[in-house]
Amino acid sequence: MRGFFATQASSNEEMVKSLKACGSLSKATIKAFREVDRGYFCKERGSAFGGGSIYHDMPYREAGLVHLSAPSIYATALEALELEPGLSFLNAGSGTGYFSALVAHMTGPQSIHHGVEIHAELVDHARRKLDGLGLNTIELHHCSCLALDPDKSMRFDRIYVGAGASSNGKLLFSLLQVGGVMVGPFAGPEGQRLLKLRRLSETEFKVRELLAVQFTPLLQPPQPPDAPLLALLPPVWTTASHRRFPSVHREAVIAVLICHARPDSLFATLPKELLMEAIFPMLGEEAFHRPKPAAAGSSRDSAASISLGAMLGEELADVSDESGSDGGSDGGEEEDEEGSLPDETATPNAQPNSPPLEPTERRPHVLGRILRMLSGSGGSAMACR
Repeated sequence: MRGFFATQASSNEEMVKSLKACGSLSKATIKAFREVDRGYFCKERGSAFGGGSIYHDMPYREAGLVHLSAPSIYATALEALELEPGLSFLNAGSGTGYFSALVAHMTGPQSIHHGVEIHAELVDHARRKLDGLGLNTIELHHCSCLALDPDKSMRFDRIYVGAGASSNGKLLFSLLQVGGVMVGPFAGPEGQRLLKLRRLSETEFKVRELLAVQFTPLLQPPQPPDAPLLALLPPVWTTASHRRFPSVHREAVIAVLICHARPDSLFATLPKELLMEAIFPMLGEEAFHRPKPAAAGSSRDSAASISLGAMLGEELADVSDESGSDGGSDGGEEEDEEGSLPDETATPNAQPNSPPLEPTERRPHVLGRILRMLSGSGGSAMACR
């Protein structure tokens, strides 16, 4: 795979052509970059720090908090996230909203999409910009990533971390769905590495190094320790929000309604209004979720399975150093001017005695289990009688 190098593009289209020429990017990634103008997310189109243009392959900063990483860093992250339509997404450190807009063009308007940003000015800026593009289903929250409630929050299929994490990143791991993918910078004794992590189970992750980076650390919450935590919640089910739920959830709801229409079905004894207005809205996004073994990933994921305890803090000492320069996220990190897509062969070494993360019980709602049992497996084989 060829790497990126600093380009001198003067427009969004020139930037896209440079990215396309320098890296092995998917058609979906190229389309997202083409449809979302990078310059739109700046307050001004004046000088960037370092004297470069907003479209150069280098970081961009304006006076204040507006800051975007080099386009090649975002391209690396988009490819690593393996985005597909309908996947739920959390942008932890959502910044100007640019990366969220790119992701939204790849996951589609019906996906559940949350952004968390500690700076109120950036939350307001991102909201205006995203609304201007019609991306009003993205939920933005003024909050620290470290002040989220893992017990009450939903889990996400994909997570991007926009600031440097160490042992304080443990909370974010608990928000990743089994089988899901997280991309973000994590600290080790030899510096930060942008990593791709695939969750294999409640305690095991597969890890691959992407780049050597230097991000601003995740900021600690400014509120007192006993302040209430923020829960990231999925939408409440209605006929209007039905398409925003996972396919297994949609199929199960349809299966229940089909069964209800049969006179000999157990569901026929219930008023349809009870299902539509009480039971379905009560069931959360994971009510019909059936945990399955995490996919092994593509052949590019040559990495070791390690415990979460081994991955945090100083346990990344032996990450091999791939060529590539520093980069960062949308949320205000510092980075060097160049970025490159690495050969995908790096494997962090786990310490075998590191304690794993204690598993968290995330079982489907009892009503969801009952309805799934009565309506059949995922709606395909209906046992309506």
